[in-house]
Amino acid sequence: MTAFLEVRDLKKQYPGGVRAVDGVSFDLQQGQTLGVVGESGCGKSTLARLLLRLIEPTFGTVRLNGEDLLALKSAQLRERRRDMQIVFQDPYASLDPRMSIGEAIAEPLDIHNIGNRADRRAQVLKWLDRVGLPRTAAERFPHEFSGGQRQRIGIARALALRPKLLILDEPVSALDVSIQSQVLNLLVDLKSEFGLTYIFISHDLSVVEHIADQVAVMYLGVIVEEGPSQAVFNAPQHPYTQALISAVPHPDPRMKRQRMILGGDPPNPANVPTGCRFHPRCFKAQAICASMPPPAQAMLDHPAWCHFPGP
Repeated sequence: MTAFLEVRDLKKQYPGGVRAVDGVSFDLQQGQTLGVVGESGCGKSTLARLLLRLIEPTFGTVRLNGEDLLALKSAQLRERRRDMQIVFQDPYASLDPRMSIGEAIAEPLDIHNIGNRADRRAQVLKWLDRVGLPRTAAERFPHEFSGGQRQRIGIARALALRPKLLILDEPVSALDVSIQSQVLNLLVDLKSEFGLTYIFISHDLSVVEHIADQVAVMYLGVIVEEGPSQAVFNAPQHPYTQALISAVPHPDPRMKRQRMILGGDPPNPANVPTGCRFHPRCFKAQAICASMPPPAQAMLDHPAWCHFPGP
């Protein structure tokens, strides 16, 4: 079965040899949610922008419903953007302070010449209702809203074109914990109602475990483990994944995880270590890890790129 989104060997290299994304490949089926996790600086947000061609890749292919997005000319890409939208991390920076909320939500409809003025107004009110905001919000401006309300506005704006793919780049990390759950529940409801496909980017594994069907763990520009969410969280195979999961607080205070502390900081992406790029911080590292990149090893039905996967 052909995947809804097919990504092959996607790379982005900046001047100075910085390899922000360095050969990422994955498939995503329609209606699923892929959670992309990893430390800050691992390439998650760069990957999101590459998928939408907000920045141009150095190499690779991205196919949406079989269509090569990287081969599209500017006019074709503009038309295709109706099918793929993004919700950004910072709800305070993602809205133009000079535009009313109604104008912000209607702007994508204006750009794509969808409906007349009355139609667009009706769509704005509909989406405000759907994300749980009063219709009077259409006349107000971003500074009059809280962070959680602004993120709801950002979600309404992203969905106004009825996209098939929605990329959520750390959509709740800037919100209070009590508000995070409300926004996450809204996203779950919207996915079910409109048959959306999500790519959910986060460094918070507890959030990803709640919302994702599939998980891809990134480290220094590459995927080091991927698979069904339950398999990755219940039986992580890569030492990096194990360390990340060990840091997630358990809701039951009587249950204590053995915390795995990683030494040092992530290496400079302009000076990637030889062999396995995680080996300078890995408690399992042996001589082969410094000299040879690890192959994908299928452990418990999902792959991990490690010479010595397993508990």
